[in-house]
Amino acid sequence: MLERGRETGQEEELGAWWRHELERLEEKKAQE
Repeated sequence: MLERGRETGQEEELGAWWRHELERLEEKKAQE
């Protein structure tokens, strides 16, 4: 999914998205 040699800005963006996804998963678990 991630191509090597890309600007680090894109990796940071992915990291932010990933953290957002993890938070959503944690919320789902907490609700169950």
